[in-house]
Amino acid sequence: MQIGVLYPRRVYWKEYCSSYYWVSTYKLAYMGHIMPMPDMSKWPMNCDLERQIMPPPYVRGIGRPKKARTRGADEEVNPNKQIRLCSKCKQPGHNAKTCKGLPATKKDKHGKKSQEETQAS
Repeated sequence: MQIGVLYPRRVYWKEYCSSYYWVSTYKLAYMGHIMPMPDMSKWPMNCDLERQIMPPPYVRGIGRPKKARTRGADEEVNPNKQIRLCSKCKQPGHNAKTCKGLPATKKDKHGKKSQEETQAS
């Protein structure tokens, strides 16, 4: 409940608030002192030093894992990576849906311009 609702009714707010939220309870919780150790020779030696602490077991996250890390702006681009081109104008940077350029010249399966294109020009 908000204290603003209690103000016009002239009700004491501590009656509606848990003691965990009081400043006095906060100060009481942190009132004790923890003194630092002056030297490593003063450390208690009753702990098991031979026991090796292992990391927690790996838990696989939800969803498909990332293929690779995100590269920084100053890192080189992979030269073997295939760049996707627009299917209409054959230019990189956009797709056919957002293409504003002219369609590229059509080529046959051997990489030459088609006969329709050569006769039109």
